[in-house]
Order: sequence, then structure tokens, then C-alpha cells
Amino acid sequence: MKDQPDTGQQDTGRPFVVIMTTGKEDGGHRATLGVSMALASMAQGIETTIYMTGLGSVWAYSGGADGIHLQGFEPLELLLDEFIKMGGKMVVCATCLHGCACSDASAAEGCSGSLRHGTLTAGLAYAVKTVRTGQGCVTF
Repeated sequence: MKDQPDTGQQDTGRPFVVIMTTGKEDGGHRATLGVSMALASMAQGIETTIYMTGLGSVWAYSGGADGIHLQGFEPLELLLDEFIKMGGKMVVCATCLHGCACSDASAAEGCSGSLRHGTLTAGLAYAVKTVRTGQGCVTF
């Protein structure tokens, strides 16, 4: 039995989904951890999607993560850009896009721009279908 899991192997099995429900209310801590987990998944060759809902939909906007930099990590804006460059898929809840992300005063400044390049919109049914099809899932 190994003490540490082997993370060096490519895994092209089941897709993985990171559901982001937290916005700027925690200073971007959960979002940074969630995107970092998504990047680790991508680095292992796993098809990975970030689904943003509720206050977490603020991260779908270009510049929405400006100024968010958790000690020990790259700035969140760079992490999100890297996720897209690696071929990760970003999906934001269509209903939450304006109603949730932009209603919180601390998040509203990220809502004035356009969606981050390559971000798709889909309703909550997308999340239900994704989880029901047996994909690995974690929520931040």
C-alpha cells in the first residue's frame, strides 16, 4: 500500500467536474482551490469542466478574478486563463449569470465586462445531467 497516490499517470477515464458556487465573498480562496484542482485534473489527462453557479458565476466574466491572489498560488485570473489554454471547458449557469453574480456588491465590478473567452452558458439541468452520468464531481 502506498502512502501517496500516484499522480503522474495520464488518466483519460471518466470526466471530472468542479462546481464553483462561491464568489468573491471569501476573497477568492475557494475559487483558487477549485481552479487549481481543475488544473491538476487536466494535467493528468482528465477531461475537466468548471461549472459556475450562484455567486460563483462571477468567475465567468473576463477580469472577474482581477486582484484575487491567494498566497502560494498564481493569481486566479492566470489560473483561469491557463485552464482554458489547456483545453478545459468552462460553463456558467445561464440563470445565475446576471441574477446571482451581479447582485452582490463585492462581485458586481466583475460583471461589467464580457464572458471569459470560450465560456458556455447552460442551465442547472446541465449540472444535474453531468453529475448523474457518473462524472467525478467536487464543489467549491
